[in-house]
Order: sequence, then C-alpha cells, then structure tokens
Amino acid sequence: MFSLCLELILTALVIVSAPAIAQDTSNPQSSSAPAGFAAPGQVGRYKLGSSHDYGKATLGVAYQYALADGSADSSFATLYLYQREEAERGWSVDSVLATSVAVFKEGLNVMRNRGDYENYQIASEGRDSVMVSDVLKLPGYHVAYAFRRGGRTAVSFFYLFVAGNNLVKVRGTVPESHWQNTDLPSFAHAVAVASVKPVP
Repeated sequence: MFSLCLELILTALVIVSAPAIAQDTSNPQSSSAPAGFAAPGQVGRYKLGSSHDYGKATLGVAYQYALADGSADSSFATLYLYQREEAERGWSVDSVLATSVAVFKEGLNVMRNRGDYENYQIASEGRDSVMVSDVLKLPGYHVAYAFRRGGRTAVSFFYLFVAGNNLVKVRGTVPESHWQNTDLPSFAHAVAVASVKPVP
C-alpha cells in the first residue's frame, strides 16, 4: 500500500504547478533573522502563527504557518531564515546546497532508525530557484518524500534557497488525503520570495 501511494505521489508531484500567491508582508523581522529578511504575515491560504528565535544568527528563526481558510486539510509549513556557518561563507552555492541536502537526507535515515518514521521514500528531488526581482535569482534545491508514521501516510517537502551568505529553508507537510491538490510547492516559492524582499 505504501509503494502504491508513492507511485501516485511521484506522478502527481511532476505536474504540481506554482501559480502566483497573494502575500501579506506585515510581520516584523526577528532579532536572529538575517538583516533585511522577514516572514510575511500571510501567503495564500497560509497564515503566520508562532515563531522561535534560536538566539544565534547561524540558527536563525523558525516561523510556523497553518491554513487560515477553515479547510479540513491539516497541511502546515515552517519557514527558516538563517545565516551560513562562517566556515561555509567561502563555499560555492553548489557546495552549500549539496552539503545541506546530504545532512537533511541523513536526518531522514536517523528518524527512520529511531522509529519516528515507520518508513519513508524520496519521491522527487532536484535543482530549484526563485526570482526575487528581474535581476535577482536565488538558486535552490527541493526534496519531496512520503513517509508513514502511526499508521498514516503523508507527503513532506524540503526547499532550500541560497541568498548570498543567508539561507531560506521551507518545510511543509500534507496528509495523504490532500496531497493531490496540495499548494505547498507554490507556498514554498512564494514565501521564500516574500521573506527575502519584504514590502515596506
């Protein structure tokens, strides 16, 4: 059953579109977030909730988003804004992305080995990018995977974009019952753009 779900997810993820999403960028910047970066108050159906400031620039701030439209869909997402480690600031974009993705994948193995996931499988991954302006493009990478926990299957997304010495990471999860119509990939792109280029 899990394999069948993965096959369906693989097909659906190939055709997920990323339309423009309305943004409300009224949220102020947190102290450990990179200078000039801020989490938008709302992006599409997702509204900003709580945040956690890790108290260190290289750990940054995590911002929680949940659906604000009263939907039965329990999708949620987290935006992370933080700086590269000092030792990584001379690295190429490709090196930063490759290292970060490898760490993320190793984390998936750890979660499975300690029982957080009954099983997981990567459904798709590859290079990504967002256009912040006509002349500013942020390179990135994305990974989508399905996992099973507590007898239930869900799909989770990992997006990482490099903005100079700063990083924008978006994690999102959608239950199996709603993944066919998920807008989390669109949200990930839109919230990344809005956080890098907040409206005054």
